[in-house]
Amino acid sequence: MVTTAEDLGIFRRSEIQELTGLSDNSIRRLIESGEFPQAILISPRAVGWRRSDIRAWLDSRPIAHLAPVPRKAKAAA
Repeated sequence: MVTTAEDLGIFRRSEIQELTGLSDNSIRRLIESGEFPQAILISPRAVGWRRSDIRAWLDSRPIAHLAPVPRKAKAAA
């Protein structure tokens, strides 16, 4: 039986990028500043992040309160 990353509860960087919409550089900056969950060593050359850690990090992020974009008035014909 083959064990997959889904079975282990591990996100790889590409999955985190897809999930969050963050670029590789943005993730690197968050890691370097200590604002991102700690990666775990999967093998000597591969790292991943526990799904539970990423979910908790996402849940801890502040909610953005964006003002609605005003609609443009229709021009009179």
